[in-house]
Amino acid sequence: MTGAYITHDGGRGWRMFNLRAPVHFFGFDPRSANRIDTGADGLWRSDDSGSNWNIVFPPAASVTGLAMADDHASVRVLTDGGTAPEVRAMAMAPNDAAHIYLDVGNKGGSSWRQCFRTSDVFHGVAG
Repeated sequence: MTGAYITHDGGRGWRMFNLRAPVHFFGFDPRSANRIDTGADGLWRSDDSGSNWNIVFPPAASVTGLAMADDHASVRVLTDGGTAPEVRAMAMAPNDAAHIYLDVGNKGGSSWRQCFRTSDVFHGVAG
């Protein structure tokens, strides 16, 4: 339920990877063929064409763990400030992929939503 697939040969072969939550979107950096961002509860980044993934939002230094609420891939990212908001969508500035826009909100889709813009997602996201 949480696997996603990646290909490096135009679709002839595929490899599954798992970020512990369903992948909702991918973002590809037009200036760096090795960089891929993906939304799977948090925002994850690979700088090696999908071989390894690191969480970048919420900031990795604040992540204290992951919690599985049930057996339906409903992982929640836990931070030192509580449960992290769900990353619902992402957009990259077309001429500068370092500028990323995130749509985040409560898990489950109700009460609140925020939009963040960053030019350095590894060092925090500013509202």
